[in-house]
Amino acid sequence: MKLSTISSKIQQALTSIGSNSVLTLDSSSRAWWKSAYTKNETSIPAGLLGAVTNRISTQIIRLAMIYTLLDGGSSIKPQHLIAAQAMWQYSFDSARFIFSGPKDDSVAKTIREPLKQKAMTKSEIHKLFNNHGKKDSINNAIKALISQGIVELIEVKTGGRPKNVFSIRK
Repeated sequence: MKLSTISSKIQQALTSIGSNSVLTLDSSSRAWWKSAYTKNETSIPAGLLGAVTNRISTQIIRLAMIYTLLDGGSSIKPQHLIAAQAMWQYSFDSARFIFSGPKDDSVAKTIREPLKQKAMTKSEIHKLFNNHGKKDSINNAIKALISQGIVELIEVKTGGRPKNVFSIRK
């Protein structure tokens, strides 16, 4: 579909609902949106990726409004929210690839799998490579996993110096 066709359909929809109309979530969409909103707002990754992909919920609701208008509706339905969420996920995955590189890095994969079972210190991560892994490639893989929003660094209080552990972001 051409952009001019989409633009024309949106203009027609706006004209048909009137300037005083408000798009609302229908009753079946409210519960879905409440759950999705909380999940979306707590899953913003850190770093540059987070900076370019923040305001997740705002972008999703805007896309859902566009889909509603294209359908000629006056209330946002679950299918509009689901389509908007899917479009957002595609956009997020594209941004993650651009700003963080591909997810199939073998060093990152070697680190990621054990972290699914338990949090680990950097020393424990180095042991995954029998202490023979290149320090730079391991550190770069950890940084990439953090910037992709897959792994987070957690500071654990101890009796003395805090311990830094890496964990899969929940």
